[in-house]
Amino acid sequence: MFYHKKNQEGYITIIASIIVMIVVLLMATISSTTSFLGRMDNGAIGNKSLSMDLARGCLEHARLRLAEDESYAGNETITTSAYSCEIFPLISDINTKTIQTKASVQNRVTNLELIVNSADLSTVSLTEKQSF
Repeated sequence: MFYHKKNQEGYITIIASIIVMIVVLLMATISSTTSFLGRMDNGAIGNKSLSMDLARGCLEHARLRLAEDESYAGNETITTSAYSCEIFPLISDINTKTIQTKASVQNRVTNLELIVNSADLSTVSLTEKQSF
C-alpha cells in the first residue's frame, strides 16, 4: 500500500510569512504615526512657551514703565519682530496695581495677570488666566 502524501509544507510557510509581514507593517505604521504626532506636539509646546515668554516680557515692560511714571495706565500693544502682545489698562487698588497681558503665537494664547505692590512694584502674585 502506498500512501499519497500531500505536499502542504510550502503553503503553511507562505501563510506564516504573510502574517509576519502584516504584523511588521502594522508595527511600522503605528511607530511612524506616533513619531509624526510627537513632533506636532513639540511644536505646540514650543509655541505655548514662546507666547508665555512674550506675555512675561510685556509684564516686565509695563512694570518698567510704571517705575518710570506712576501715572502709566497700560492699554498698549508691544510688537517685537513677528510677534506682539497686548497690555490691558492697569487696575489700581489701594495698595496694589494689576497688570494684565495677552500674547498669542500661532493660536497658542497666554493671558497673564501680575499684581504688584504700589509702593515698590514687588510681585504680590502672578497667575495665568483662561481669559480676561
